[in-house]
Amino acid sequence: MRVRSAGIASAICLLLALLASQSAACTTPVYRYAMINWIPAPYRFYHFHDGQISEQQAVVNRLLDELAIAEPATTNMMFRSVNTSDQEQMELIAGLVKRAWKSHDQATMHLVMTPWGDELFAGELDEEMVRAMIDSPLRKRVCKLLDEGKTGVLLLLKGDDESENERAEKVITDALAKIAKFAHSEDVSPDLPSNIDIGVVAVSRADPAEQWLVRILLSVEEDLNDPEYASSAMVFAVLGRGTAMLPYIGEGISEENMIGCVMDLTGPCSCTIKSNCPAEDLLMQWDWSGVAERMAEEEAVAKYGPMAYGEPGADEPQGQPGTEAAENSRVAEAAMPAPIAKMLLQGDIATQAGEKTPGRFTFRMLWLFAAALTAATTLVMSIGYLLARGRR
Repeated sequence: MRVRSAGIASAICLLLALLASQSAACTTPVYRYAMINWIPAPYRFYHFHDGQISEQQAVVNRLLDELAIAEPATTNMMFRSVNTSDQEQMELIAGLVKRAWKSHDQATMHLVMTPWGDELFAGELDEEMVRAMIDSPLRKRVCKLLDEGKTGVLLLLKGDDESENERAEKVITDALAKIAKFAHSEDVSPDLPSNIDIGVVAVSRADPAEQWLVRILLSVEEDLNDPEYASSAMVFAVLGRGTAMLPYIGEGISEENMIGCVMDLTGPCSCTIKSNCPAEDLLMQWDWSGVAERMAEEEAVAKYGPMAYGEPGADEPQGQPGTEAAENSRVAEAAMPAPIAKMLLQGDIATQAGEKTPGRFTFRMLWLFAAALTAATTLVMSIGYLLARGRR
């Protein structure tokens, strides 16, 4: 169903491959690097009020504050109580958030924003709603699978057509069977891990326990709720600490795409910026730092090089959940694998600042193409200049 322009993307991939070849490749698989280094971007919870807070609101705010400042940090969120009559407090709020608050014309309300700048909720939160928003049975299952060392998890968001759901499930099963057979064949590349282990989960849009997960998944791209896609089956690849790649939809759920997706997850990392990855972080509650530390010990990640392991230092502005640095900027870690560039065919990338822009996929591809072309031209000109000097 979803068709993207492949010509520009192919050119970009070619140029990126050319440029990437100039530097030493990182042998750490993408999924492992993502678990160890990619810090989930925070969901931003706000309580706007005029200085008067009810007892019920105070209880909810204490819960939100406890979740945001908990050590170790297990929930990728931050919380701020905002007195709208205090000009200094209002000046600290990002313009996108202010506009969202003003659009509801409510003096007192809770507002929840995704890391990519979408409004997830506006209204009055209670404790039960908060707990359902940050965690759910399926998210626990996804976290547990990743914690256990799964390469990734293919999450099937079921559509309205049961036959389409069955086809999608069969495609995933057949693709994983072929990968397993290939991974153990004699002709397999030494760069391909022989222990590829992918988890598979499915969720119904109608499951009340997963309503917030479904809402988050359908907001990672602004057109997923459009009539063309709203009732279609979708497959999201989840890796690392709950990072969901942009979805395969309808006819895009094919064996070729599923195999390519898994190969991307297991390919060598090229150590570029996480924010370039066509993916968004899900709202999760899990001790990912503990998982990363255990993985580093168990698998001797140090052998992959000095960049293979390390949590960001305290002096680095990483936008950790609950910190001021998270207010106007996205988390920016070095960690995007070159093979994943193929997945740019899936859709747009949100802005780092959380301020949504109108640019769609074609605009983004043109921009990346221009940047890659400029870099390649500079490289060629530099080589030409050196050769010319050498002939003198």
